Amino acid sequence: MLCILAEGKGNDALIDETSLSAISDLLLACPDVVEGSASDLLALFDAVPLGPYMAIANELRGVVHQGHALAGMLYLHVRRLREGSPAAREASRGKVDHANASEVEKGRVAFRKGAHRTVKEKTEIGRQLIGKKAALPRGHFGPWLRESGLSHHMAHQCMRFAKAAA
Repeated sequence: MLCILAEGKGNDALIDETSLSAISDLLLACPDVVEGSASDLLALFDAVPLGPYMAIANELRGVVHQGHALAGMLYLHVRRLREGSPAAREASRGKVDHANASEVEKGRVAFRKGAHRTVKEKTEIGRQLIGKKAALPRGHFGPWLRESGLSHHMAHQCMRFAKAAA
């Protein structure tokens, strides 16, 4: 665990109780990740945006255990990388085509905490959210929304504006 944090790209400043607990839980849950070579394990964790995930876990302080939240995000990311998910590979490389992406597809960048939006902007985001919800299988919108960084309250408010404008 310490090697992953100490030897990983830019992870040395992220050594704390939360990251150690989460990585320990992840390694226990995914023995197949540990079975390969040490260099493969380090390369895998170099592709994980640990800092941003820790910031998201920090937003959940007082709601859920931060180590558990971080472990869940790490598990999801590592599994997607191991399964070869194109979305995970692109996200880990930081490649999102923001020029052609909708506000919804931009994810956390678009849904900054504390961002003040006009009714027109909320209506447009609501339209995009309604489209995204329709495109996802039943039961997948909630988890997707949690990953986006937009609160449920704001999402429902935006969708209400969009429905009222229609």
